[in-house]
Amino acid sequence: MSKKVLVINTGGTIGMVNSEPDNPLSPLRPATTWDEVAGKQPILKFLKVETDYYQFDPLLDSTEIRYENWKKMAEVIAERYNTCDGFVILHGTDTMCYTASALSFMLENLDKPVIITGSQVPMIRPRSDAVQNLVTAIQIAGSDSVVPEVCIFFRDHLLRGNRSRKLSSSGYSGFVSPNYLELAKAGEHIEFNSRFIRQRPPQDQEFYASTFLDTHVMVLEIFPGFDPQALRNIFKKPSREEDRIKALVLKTFGAGNAPTNREFMSAIEAITKEGTIVVDVTQCPEGMVELGLYEASSGLLNRGVISGLDITPESAVTKLMYLLGKGWPREEVRRVMQLNLRGEQSLNVYNIEFEEPAKANPTYQTSQLIPGDIDFSGYRSASIRFQDVRMISAASGGNKKRISVKVFLNFPNANADTPDTDPHCAASVTRDLSEVEDTVDLFADASSAVRRLVRPGQMATFTIVTDPDGGIEWEKMSVSIYTNVG
Repeated sequence: MSKKVLVINTGGTIGMVNSEPDNPLSPLRPATTWDEVAGKQPILKFLKVETDYYQFDPLLDSTEIRYENWKKMAEVIAERYNTCDGFVILHGTDTMCYTASALSFMLENLDKPVIITGSQVPMIRPRSDAVQNLVTAIQIAGSDSVVPEVCIFFRDHLLRGNRSRKLSSSGYSGFVSPNYLELAKAGEHIEFNSRFIRQRPPQDQEFYASTFLDTHVMVLEIFPGFDPQALRNIFKKPSREEDRIKALVLKTFGAGNAPTNREFMSAIEAITKEGTIVVDVTQCPEGMVELGLYEASSGLLNRGVISGLDITPESAVTKLMYLLGKGWPREEVRRVMQLNLRGEQSLNVYNIEFEEPAKANPTYQTSQLIPGDIDFSGYRSASIRFQDVRMISAASGGNKKRISVKVFLNFPNANADTPDTDPHCAASVTRDLSEVEDTVDLFADASSAVRRLVRPGQMATFTIVTDPDGGIEWEKMSVSIYTNVG
């Protein structure tokens, strides 16, 4: 029995035809029917896949795509979900990655392929890439090798949609997936990389389209000489609460680094304290944000910025729209934003935050519940951070002020005499304050101890110990646990 694929034409270069059918020099216009799209391509009539057709009215240049159009695409797929085996969306290339990312979140419990494709050259032109892209997209959507996710197919490569980025404005290999391997490659045969394809959802999880999106999201890229006052101006409280920007995707340098000067950090802290969710993504095409890896990024982490890891900017924007659209509390959006939902990132981050200011003089103790959904089989690392640490009394030793902190896990009797070689010691940090520093941020790797001493769903006791003559106080303490996505 042949498979049935619904082709959804939203617009774009791939569906352009001559305004005068018999005049190849006549101006291009959008096709109005499937026959106009496929009529002059005999190969499309010999595919062993039954095709049905739906066309947007009006057809859209992809630069005009809005969230209402994503909603419509999701609704069309939902309406035909039970009668079709797969879906192909024809789309302009400029915003294809945004659409692929948005649909990957909106199509809940998807267990059928949704393949988005387009072309750099119209199908009716010589040397067009359109026919190959369309034919192969239909074949994949109707294949027995089910790809139950939203993908982009372009120039022989099937890419996870929410991992894709546009590479070239004109080259036939227009899209890449910088931080994730391709799902399939088309040559003489279509070779699927099954180990990289998402598994189908459990049968008891029914498909549905989640079409509520909140677009109060902004993207901002920093650069050398960036004026922090611009951030304050952009995020001034609006006269109407419904106009407030709820989330910012901050594109930073390298592994998530940003200026550490007081003006910039103060502006970031003011934004997060007002309730805006700030997600740090890297400007680099490849690689991952690793907040806290360098001092130039730990300040962002301590001021409420969350790590985007290796998520693409397009995926970060649409994931925020999707999560905000659920109407969840801000902290829940922050929490879920750091978890992998649709294969869009390589790690999960679980943050345990101790928001209240505290002091250790010489010890301080607190207990916290470890999230029960942490999968330690994919455990990667953990870190402990203190924000705005200040001395309560100066340590002896001349004019230098030295901060010394040890953190013990599940060892309530730890004290200043307990050595940092004790197996319960999760972290040990010593830092000299300069003459001009009143406060510092402390960061320590705690990977080994957390892996040994912490269990998901159980309480953990943290005992912070300082020198008897050098007590400290801090504004915030937090623990981050990183796990690989299975």
